[in-house]
Amino acid sequence: MALKYYFEFTDVKAIVHRCEISSDDFTGTAIEINGSLKLNSGSVDDSLESIRGNGLILSLDASTSLDFSDLYSQNEFAFKVNYKRNGIFLFDGFLEPEGLYQDFVSDKWLLTLVCVDGLSFLKNLSYVVDSTGLQFSGKQKEIVIIANCLKRTKVIKNINVSVNVFYTGLATTECILDNVYLNANRFIKDDKDTIMNCSEVLKSVLDPYNAILLQYNNEWYVFRLSELISGNTLSFFKYDSDGVFDSMNNNVDLKVGLGSDIDNYYPNWVNSNQSITLKGSIGAARVNYKYGLINSFVNNTNLTNNGYAIADYTIVVASRVDLIAVSGFTINSSPANAVKVLEITDNYTVVASDSLTLETTIQSPTTEITSGRMVVKLVGTSTYYLSDNGGWFTSLTYITTRATLAPVTTTIKSAEYPISGDISFEVYTNKVFEEPGYSGPTHYTEIVSYSEIRIFPNENDTVEGENHTVQIENNPSTKIKDTIEIFNGDNIRDRFVGTIYKTDLVSTTSTWFRLGITEAKPIIQIMAEEILRINAAPAKIFSGDVFGFVSFFSVITINNLTGKFFPIESSYNAIENVTTLKLIEVFTDEIADIDYELTYDYGNVVEPTIKG
Repeated sequence: MALKYYFEFTDVKAIVHRCEISSDDFTGTAIEINGSLKLNSGSVDDSLESIRGNGLILSLDASTSLDFSDLYSQNEFAFKVNYKRNGIFLFDGFLEPEGLYQDFVSDKWLLTLVCVDGLSFLKNLSYVVDSTGLQFSGKQKEIVIIANCLKRTKVIKNINVSVNVFYTGLATTECILDNVYLNANRFIKDDKDTIMNCSEVLKSVLDPYNAILLQYNNEWYVFRLSELISGNTLSFFKYDSDGVFDSMNNNVDLKVGLGSDIDNYYPNWVNSNQSITLKGSIGAARVNYKYGLINSFVNNTNLTNNGYAIADYTIVVASRVDLIAVSGFTINSSPANAVKVLEITDNYTVVASDSLTLETTIQSPTTEITSGRMVVKLVGTSTYYLSDNGGWFTSLTYITTRATLAPVTTTIKSAEYPISGDISFEVYTNKVFEEPGYSGPTHYTEIVSYSEIRIFPNENDTVEGENHTVQIENNPSTKIKDTIEIFNGDNIRDRFVGTIYKTDLVSTTSTWFRLGITEAKPIIQIMAEEILRINAAPAKIFSGDVFGFVSFFSVITINNLTGKFFPIESSYNAIENVTTLKLIEVFTDEIADIDYELTYDYGNVVEPTIKG
């Protein structure tokens, strides 16, 4: 982007502030203007709120000769805005195309503009490939999912991660977000069609770790509040904007001390408006983990391809398979022998008594009658094959689906699985369609086109998820935190899309531990117990002005006041060099008397009640 407008000023501490407005469409000489600004970091009620956006309020001197009407745009990404304090980036985002006006009475006026860092846009943007708009498929690393979401903000930056929670068996030198995978189908809503927005997707990744995302020092940061409060400094794995590891960012010092100027503190109290209130503790919390019935065992239902390979499939005989541009493929064959030409790359684990549905859409380029030929195989203690009528047989059985000039969708609902095992799917060369009762001439065409393949579990399991409930046993508060809904967790069954996978993309997680803590617990139990710890006692809330800049990303101690604090609201007036803060006390001590209970969700989640 080309620089269009800028302004600079020096505050009362002789610190230089610079703000720039840039545009892709501008080609002239940048114009210096007069202005001031405030940096606002979003107000949250919950210290564990996972997405923390920043906003910038610009106040510009406008007139009839410079009314800034050229900043009108229907596109939220038309004008890039950045702000540096003493040469350090504090904000990078976009001008919101609202609030611009022209005063028809006076020839001069103060124009107020709102800028956001792009995180607020994510609630309206689907989780799709930013460059193409295509839906993601297959299993994806959590760090890559985060990167994909952040790309949609158009604020392209490195991503720093400090999340010291590990599944059992993972080395503590590894970054967890770089070592676990989620099924992209998790991000399809219950209607099987609508894609989750990027804000929902980000929360689904961050919340199980109680992790927080924000923009700081011209980069994105992901961290755990409990670790920040415990240590004051953090070491981060740095990734580029695509989620590829770059380097380590060690010992980032985030501690800030506040007090009075007579005690030689900077930042220091100002304006005599400081106050302390109390927020009550909580006695119980419940996290509801939604399994999410898988939309299809075969992730790439629309058969998307890049012209050379088809996602989630392995081409066995390349001479028999022709990929259709963008999505679909054709099988070119002879009717004599059944030859396997294509198969899904990964098998899917199922358990006895469940069942599946196979749904395929195929067509022939002529009116001649022919069939697609496929095999659905269940391998466990023995091997079973799905038949056209939905039964399971121990001998090799082909499924044949009719292909005609128009696309034909065939649905086969299976009987219950006779055993537990792995489901595989294979496509074979075509065969002549043998229509019952047909006595005319036999016709055959060598080409059959496939445009959709779905294999999905039938909804015959009434369990929708799990409830993880924790409460303090001795002398608890009667206050209960609202139930939190989580979309990813530990599960051994591939029939659910909310399953977390290890690096081999097959093994599923079951138990976890925190750095320095000997434990083996479900990730959601760790999450729920941490919510109790952080809210274990009545928390002091500090409000007031301080002279100097205080970052929203800080662990704060206050002179003559016990405890450690974290900002839940801040506003920095750059000209006055004053930060208006709201801080909350955070607790991290282990609690010995936590009662944990796992129950199953049958579709009617209720709030817990206090037992102690």
